[in-house]
Amino acid sequence: MKYQGQSLKFLPFRACFGVYGSYVGLILNGVCVVLQLYLAFSPVDGKWEFGTWVMDIIAVPIIFGFFVFWKVFKGKKEGGWVRLAEMDLVTGRKDNLAKAHAEEQVERASWSSWQRIVHYFC
Repeated sequence: MKYQGQSLKFLPFRACFGVYGSYVGLILNGVCVVLQLYLAFSPVDGKWEFGTWVMDIIAVPIIFGFFVFWKVFKGKKEGGWVRLAEMDLVTGRKDNLAKAHAEEQVERASWSSWQRIVHYFC
């Protein structure tokens, strides 16, 4: 949105924690993968067996394999990599979002402090 000069305030829906929520999700997914690898290489019971290790670690290459498959074989238009300048940010947007935003600002002026705090976080 910033790259194309679009304002986030005119989006009809926004995530509660914005982009930071996506970063937290990515970090937590990475932590889960690292912990799964750790448990695969040092089992809780202390008995390391090849068959158990394969079963513990098999999800990691499968997940990354599906991701690579999707990006390589689906192509640019159907889910592959798209450059920021080529992304379509206008199609499907409502034309009256500016009017709705102005009406929402008038409504927010009458909100109590607790409503403003809740809306800030959500």
